[in-house]
Amino acid sequence: MRQRRVKSDYKPWLTNQIKKLSYQRDFLKKQAVKFRSAAYDAAYKRHKNYVNKLIKTTKEDYFKTKLGNAKNSYDSWQAINSLLNKRSKTTEIPELQIENRSVKGNENIASCFNDYFSTIGSKLASNVTGIDSDPLRFVPPVANTFYFQNISALELTKTIAQIKIKKSPGIDGISAKLLKDAGDTINFNDQSGFRQYHSTETTLLDSTSEWLGNMDKGLINEVLFLDLKKAFATVNHKILLSKLELYGIRGHSLDWFRSYFTNRKQGSNLRPFLFLLYINYLPNCLETTKARLFADDTTLSATGSTVDEIETKLNHDLVNVDQWLVANKLTLNEGKLKRNL
Repeated sequence: MRQRRVKSDYKPWLTNQIKKLSYQRDFLKKQAVKFRSAAYDAAYKRHKNYVNKLIKTTKEDYFKTKLGNAKNSYDSWQAINSLLNKRSKTTEIPELQIENRSVKGNENIASCFNDYFSTIGSKLASNVTGIDSDPLRFVPPVANTFYFQNISALELTKTIAQIKIKKSPGIDGISAKLLKDAGDTINFNDQSGFRQYHSTETTLLDSTSEWLGNMDKGLINEVLFLDLKKAFATVNHKILLSKLELYGIRGHSLDWFRSYFTNRKQGSNLRPFLFLLYINYLPNCLETTKARLFADDTTLSATGSTVDEIETKLNHDLVNVDQWLVANKLTLNEGKLKRNL
């Protein structure tokens, strides 16, 4: 079967002026063919070159304006999809097969997804067996105390004014539009922010810089890539609260986190940050390798003069990592374990 590629007719940069000039160009071409006139042919070529140049500059200006107005990556992709005439696709799931039974209906299917993701963490944690190790022995306590700082009404008003009404409501069910409409009347006692993460690019740059340095010394590098099963969902709240206390979060601030975790299963903007705090001191269990952490992805790198030396170092610290994971009730995804030499 022959396939034919159909070009999209979506060209928003084509102005009325360009369309009018294009019509004139086509007219001159027809006249040149009809009368076999050199004068018409020369006029057609001049007009064609002018129209092509105008289309190029107009299209370029249109793209620059569209992408230049983007304030973040979301806006950029919205602009790109608009330029490519890509429309969002909605995938519907009419039926699920769960344990030899058929589940139909949007509410029933949504309930099945909710049950799975809200219980997977506790199920994986219950399967963690082995040595009885204290997860807090890897966390050095700090003397300083963390506390929430009250903010002014002006700061709160400015923050609410920046909320985008298209955002989905949080667990409290209060819509962004309602918050903005009621911004002058509501008030909160405590607010907190997030730490800014390093990027994958800086992590990769740091890694490759070290590996290349080792190679210049005549050494061999080997990297072990680790991945955790349902990492965010398997964080043990009791252990996390103990770690937060060691980090200096005490008193009412710790009580706030304890209340925050109560009956909370899925959906939280704080989860990525809290997970980083949970695994922050995993490297303290290592003795012969170096760890690099990025969210739930971890790499162990070892260097040495022989492959056998490196294998010994990695295997030794794999045992230490396994003990750390057991102590913290986390599960290694063995199917995604990879090594690169």
